[in-house]
Amino acid sequence: MQKIVRVKLSVEAYVREQFHKQMRSPSQCPNCGRFHRLWALGYYQRYTTGLLGKAIAFLVRRFRCTYCRMTVSCLPCFAQPYRLVNHTTLEAFLKGRHRGRDVEAQRDLLRRYLHRFVEWQPELIDIIGHRFGRASPQEDATAFLRRAVAICGSASELTVHLVEQFRTTCFKTYRCHQVSFAR
Repeated sequence: MQKIVRVKLSVEAYVREQFHKQMRSPSQCPNCGRFHRLWALGYYQRYTTGLLGKAIAFLVRRFRCTYCRMTVSCLPCFAQPYRLVNHTTLEAFLKGRHRGRDVEAQRDLLRRYLHRFVEWQPELIDIIGHRFGRASPQEDATAFLRRAVAICGSASELTVHLVEQFRTTCFKTYRCHQVSFAR
């Protein structure tokens, strides 16, 4: 499983401070719901973009539940699940700030992300309903995404909310966010 963890660090600071070593286990297993059953398992490497739009490697902490045996990855909130570009750059792109070095460096990929969201939006609305209010019939998918980001306060918080409340993301529902009944 994957849990999005709120951290107040950029990816650069996270790497510099080796924050992955300070990551604590969630108090509750997101799969079985048991408390204080997660133990450190290891790390895996992921990439996200930094302030200049270049890919930066960082380590993600993993834990295993002693009860249900599921692993839980604690993905820092600056990174998007299964996406390279970080939330800050995505948000700048959505707001029309295309002149930043990070947005310019990832413009083609950001356009593909937006296209993926447009394709996914009808299914996402089926999952979340009118959680972000009812849209006007003329509202397009981009306007919906901007509105959802504004309501949540940031693209990062939108992702945290979607994963925690609906077990989905802005781009797809992934198995790592779903509960497993295996034991």
